Amino acid sequence: MKRHRRRETRAYRWLHDIVRPCIRVPMQWYYRIRPENTDIFRRVRPPYIVIPNHVMTWDPLLVSFYVRDPVHFVASDANFRSSFASWWLRRFGAIAKSKLRDDFGTLRTIMDLLREGKVVGLFAEGERTWDGITLPIIPSTAKLIKAAKVPVIVPVLKGAYHSLPRWAFKSRRGRIEIDYRLALTRDEVLLMSVEEIRVRIEQVMYHDEDAWQSENPTAFTSKRAAEPMQLLLFYCPNCEGLNCMGSKGRRVFCTACGYEVHFSLHGRFLPGRPSESRRVVYETIGAWARAQDSFLDTHLKELVSRADRSPAVEAEDPLGPEVFHDEHVRLSMGYRMVRPAVQAHGRLTLHVRGLKFTSVDGEIIRYPWNLISGLNVVYQAQLEFYHKRRLIVFEFPGRDTSGYKYLLCGCKLMN
Repeated sequence: MKRHRRRETRAYRWLHDIVRPCIRVPMQWYYRIRPENTDIFRRVRPPYIVIPNHVMTWDPLLVSFYVRDPVHFVASDANFRSSFASWWLRRFGAIAKSKLRDDFGTLRTIMDLLREGKVVGLFAEGERTWDGITLPIIPSTAKLIKAAKVPVIVPVLKGAYHSLPRWAFKSRRGRIEIDYRLALTRDEVLLMSVEEIRVRIEQVMYHDEDAWQSENPTAFTSKRAAEPMQLLLFYCPNCEGLNCMGSKGRRVFCTACGYEVHFSLHGRFLPGRPSESRRVVYETIGAWARAQDSFLDTHLKELVSRADRSPAVEAEDPLGPEVFHDEHVRLSMGYRMVRPAVQAHGRLTLHVRGLKFTSVDGEIIRYPWNLISGLNVVYQAQLEFYHKRRLIVFEFPGRDTSGYKYLLCGCKLMN
């Protein structure tokens, strides 16, 4: 298969200085952005590393608005599959990297840029948060910082999650604060161990959007604020069904049992039908997501145990019992920055021992967990992974089918 040739990444300062104000003014107005501690850039000069918490699509733009020098952000190679997007991203200094896979070429580019006195931006969590709580950083990030021997600045974005959640396609207008924090000086990097660096970064970066909203009540306006929340919350806390949630406007509801809640302007769940005495099982997205995670731990263990005990289940399908499935899924194949080519349409099924794709022609392709690497969700719902060194991409119909549920369950079943 043809491999994508590595292209030079270089930020053009003149382009940066012209374009940045043109984008910053309308975005700062719409999102009501308030930067804090920007005087840090008078004290800290390049080279240094910027590591924001990863919350929304526009994180690289919002963070770079208030940094004096161009920031060379590391971005998923999925963003470079369009030649038009790739051309622009590279001229703003973006560095392509495969998600959740080692990439020594990317590491070389980062180190070269830092040696040249540039600013490099990393999203150390590896992906945007789904529930508004900062994720643990990828362990190799601390090793990179130790090797680079440069200061680290951590911009913490607050309110950005409710402005444009990972599962949403449209923004909500509220308020965003960007708190620039000096996490590590060069001397501290030299003195601290890799583990101490990791702990420091995670402590400085940590943000819980629900907790922040409780302390700083902010209304986020949108007539469709709950759409499509089922990309994240696919478990019903009332009937414990999976893949049965729906949303419309500010309503979130179960298509199986009728459970319904209303998503408020302040990001809280309220009774969905005021005329009836309906309970609200969980008041926040974070609480619901944690309950979903806990339920899956138990449910999936039971299914695995059942598969191990019953030869009949093994005979029915080598991948064991089905957990859920989706129809009208498009399968494509590619490699890194090469645009994936459509192969077939059909049904995607999650089993306890892997994924199974059944095309409309009846062809069955199985992907056992032990042959899958780099499992992740691109954008809001596009499921991707590598299978035998080939990129496999599953795209779902419409905008209301969760790819995250395959990621969440897959990660639990692979461990």
